[in-house]
Amino acid sequence: MSNGEKFVVKYESTTALYVGQTIVNANSSEVIIDFSSGPIEANGERVLPIHSRVAMSVESARRLARLLQQATQPVDRDEAKMPGV
Repeated sequence: MSNGEKFVVKYESTTALYVGQTIVNANSSEVIIDFSSGPIEANGERVLPIHSRVAMSVESARRLARLLQQATQPVDRDEAKMPGV
């Protein structure tokens, strides 16, 4: 998308799930991230229930890492807005 291509973002769902824990697995061609709200006690043991899983190419994971790094840098939050807000 770095070629200046324009497109409309259409959300299929705006439901958000909280992520407190992640598990990341990778190989030479893909990265898989499992998301959890956090550990719970179940039948006397701590369980980490996974509510979502995302698989992506290594290049997509690198782009995501760069975007997350940029998003967590101190900035004037009045200028950083979600699309459509």
